[in-house]
Amino acid sequence: MRTLVFGLLAAMMPAHAEIITSDDAVIDTDYAIVEKAIDKARESECKKVPVVKRLDCFTRVERPYRIDGRIRGTPEYLAKHFINKSDEDITRAIEAIETQLQNAKDADLYSSDEIQPGELTQFKLKYEINQLIYLRDHDPDRHCVISLDEKQKAFIESREPECE
Repeated sequence: MRTLVFGLLAAMMPAHAEIITSDDAVIDTDYAIVEKAIDKARESECKKVPVVKRLDCFTRVERPYRIDGRIRGTPEYLAKHFINKSDEDITRAIEAIETQLQNAKDADLYSSDEIQPGELTQFKLKYEINQLIYLRDHDPDRHCVISLDEKQKAFIESREPECE
């Protein structure tokens, strides 16, 4: 059963992502590579930056990865991988991620040193689920917005309303 569930998750996630699951961790190997690259860049670029400006440096280092949709759970990641998926596909992805929650660490109970690169904690998975639900149900790029005026015009003209 476990293999079936994770097989479904693998089918829903981008083709390149490999999810490794054990009894105490859920790791996305591609995300691990991204996190290691970000950490390396932070060390080299932000090491000599004064403490008060370090957060700005971290944000600057992370920005290209975020914009490229390579950071799990971010709106950019979800748009890159799920914007063209059907509601049913997104629902299946949500269900598959929910099954991983039982194996994911609760980040509140572990120090940051105990979380491996690419590891998806319960917090990260829950956040990603919430973002997927928003994408499926409310995202304006996926759902047509029709004004009341357009609905009334379409009704009078006996036609389907058009998106704005």
